[in-house]
Amino acid sequence: MKSSVGWFGALFLCAIVVVLCVQFVDRPVALFVNAHLAAKNSLAMPLGLVLLFVPLGAVAVLGCGCAVLAGRSLPRSAEATMLAGFSVTWALACNFFLLQPAFGRIDIRDYLAQPNLYGFTPFHGHSGRGFPSGHTAIAASFLLVFWFFYPRARILIGAVIGAVMIGLVLATSHFVSDVVGGLFVGATAARMTIVLFRDNKSLTTRSP
Repeated sequence: MKSSVGWFGALFLCAIVVVLCVQFVDRPVALFVNAHLAAKNSLAMPLGLVLLFVPLGAVAVLGCGCAVLAGRSLPRSAEATMLAGFSVTWALACNFFLLQPAFGRIDIRDYLAQPNLYGFTPFHGHSGRGFPSGHTAIAASFLLVFWFFYPRARILIGAVIGAVMIGLVLATSHFVSDVVGGLFVGATAARMTIVLFRDNKSLTTRSP
């Protein structure tokens, strides 16, 4: 119950932040960065490395599944990477195939080319639209699993996710509200993966 109340509270807070950003932050930040940051295009390649979390997670799930079927126990690091793979997979699916088409946000580059294009076209979007940010959702859903497994690394994990979010804004790939939404999607995926795993951990010790 406490977890569900906390999640709905976080959702409400996220919605308020997103609305405020859409109204007061997104456009001035996007216009300022586009006009004053000449090196924004150089950020595309390092930010693209975030997408490697998807195949890494898939390989981890496959490898750990084979190990468990062979009767081997998983070390903590492998267990964390496997769960990160589950987390990023369903975060990616929900974000690209449900949320982005449902919100239908006008892409930031379309806005920069034609400033009169701004806002949302609900249920008229498609995969790859700006809100929520897919790169942020991928990074957060994968890395926040390690946040729960390795509390001592939380500062580093938070810094990496923050760097991805800032980088996406500075590269004019996303509005500020996009990365806020992506962070919530990724955090939700990671948290629910951990909760589901803890509640059903005994299943991993049973024979089929």
